[in-house]
Amino acid sequence: MVIGNGLMAQAFYRHMNDDNILIFASGVSSSKFCTAYDCAREEALLRKSLDKCDDNILFVYFSSCSIASSNLVSDIYHTHKKKMEEIIQMNAKRYAIFRLPNVVGSVVNLDTLFYYLVDKVKRQEAFELWSGAKRNIIDIDDVVNIVNNIIDDNIFINEITNVANLNDVTVDEIVYEIAKHLGADVKYSKIEYNDNYFIDTTKVHPLFDRLGLNFNANYLERIVKKYCGSLNLIK
Repeated sequence: MVIGNGLMAQAFYRHMNDDNILIFASGVSSSKFCTAYDCAREEALLRKSLDKCDDNILFVYFSSCSIASSNLVSDIYHTHKKKMEEIIQMNAKRYAIFRLPNVVGSVVNLDTLFYYLVDKVKRQEAFELWSGAKRNIIDIDDVVNIVNNIIDDNIFINEITNVANLNDVTVDEIVYEIAKHLGADVKYSKIEYNDNYFIDTTKVHPLFDRLGLNFNANYLERIVKKYCGSLNLIK
């Protein structure tokens, strides 16, 4: 069963008719535009979904790696995500919580960092850039590959697992790759801001190796070419 209709829900559609797994992919996805109403709505749906689960169902939830940031942990979005994790831990007999970084896929959401920057660069609109800030970018296809293998192998059950790129990139680098690919000039002003944090992916490294995932220096460039070039997603 899959609950939701956005990027994550569509990506895990193979589980739609699986009675042994519930993929909860609905609710608050933007830290920038998160309201108390959004949080309450997700919590109500989460509790309702948990009530429907028997002890044999694996409850899968997608949280955020940025919970690890000391600068962000007290804001409404991250407080909410942490609370959702705790509700699941207290109420689900079998669960798998995956903390994700900035996930990029073919579903366009201008509230996400990647598509916000693509939109600004393509329109050649001025924007503020957090100089020095680092972000972790991962392809939705890699997330699906990793998570489905964890589910299929029945590992990391009743645990919180970070699924992320092995390497962070600066926001400057993201803008550079987008502008290079689109052949566009960039108009921005720099603001010095550092909210960098460490994402520990040690326990999934053997899985990365087995799946042949390549988070090399060209990974960001491959994502940019895949999602903001040939698809012409932004009008």
